[in-house]
Amino acid sequence: MRNKKQIFEGDFFRFLLFLFFFFIFNCLHYKAFSENTDSLLKVVRIQPDGINKAETLFELSNKFRTQKLNYSNAKFAAQECIKTSEKINFSKGIYKGKIALGYAVRDLGKNQEAIQHLKTAIQLFDNNFNLNSDKSLFITQVYSCTALSEVFMHFPDYKNAELFAIKALELSEKYHVGEGQCWMNIANIFFNQQNYTESKINCLKAKDYFEKNNSFDDLARCYSYLGNIAYNQNDTKGSLIYYQKALENYKKVQSLIGERITLYNLAEINLGLKDYEKAKFYVDETLKIDVQVNDHIYNFYINLLKCNICIDKGDFICAINSSKITIAIANQQGDLLNQSTAL
Repeated sequence: MRNKKQIFEGDFFRFLLFLFFFFIFNCLHYKAFSENTDSLLKVVRIQPDGINKAETLFELSNKFRTQKLNYSNAKFAAQECIKTSEKINFSKGIYKGKIALGYAVRDLGKNQEAIQHLKTAIQLFDNNFNLNSDKSLFITQVYSCTALSEVFMHFPDYKNAELFAIKALELSEKYHVGEGQCWMNIANIFFNQQNYTESKINCLKAKDYFEKNNSFDDLARCYSYLGNIAYNQNDTKGSLIYYQKALENYKKVQSLIGERITLYNLAEINLGLKDYEKAKFYVDETLKIDVQVNDHIYNFYINLLKCNICIDKGDFICAINSSKITIAIANQQGDLLNQSTAL
């Protein structure tokens, strides 16, 4: 879901402002992930072309994207997954690789390319008996359709967004999986057309579904949606409550991207309430995450927000220091995120 209060949600608009830093891993769960990634990298380097290698590359792509926020490596791993799968005629690997590639390029801000990869994956599933009879892929297909619907929303292309939202819902009803995700997607469509009442109704349906299924990642995202809806209905108190619940659930699943989106929103809302201490606290918390993931685009925006907080508070030394960081990033622009780092 996107609006001016959540410019980082989903595939957010990206400016070509990049900076290269050396960084230190100082968070325990991030360190654990790094070690896990290193292990997978060692495995994939020595694996012969085969199903196991394709599956490992798919897993790596998802981990790079969702936990390390390294979209370039996520893209590279997905491409390698597809190449490996094509060599051995492994249709399931090609399908999953295309989806992973679609997600990676989406998060790199390349929406048109994401649409093509996701469409290809969806069509591959529809036209391949082995795939559409594989129960393990039913939920994947439902989520792929909702993801494609969301990408169309960003243009906005409501016609295609609704087309794939309906397709996802039909598949969900057919396979009895992913109902919550479909309601979330429908809520997103209503939200973007400023029908907040219908959006909230569908979001609450999704929330109940995710709670029953202990789907904490989806539940966190659902609470984030509800927080945004409440904010747009001028219910600031309700918005803060929903975002706090979103943050709690993102922490349960160790989703750095979810945590930092939520922390940013909490900081911005508290800035609007003139609660500078809380606003600065949430900014500093999200900056800790940025040190871990080394995302230069986000570093630019969060320091810009911190600068605004400091200016509003009257702490001009803090404002100057934060503005220096944003200027340094702007002065050292590059296209680093579009360079696929070899594994």
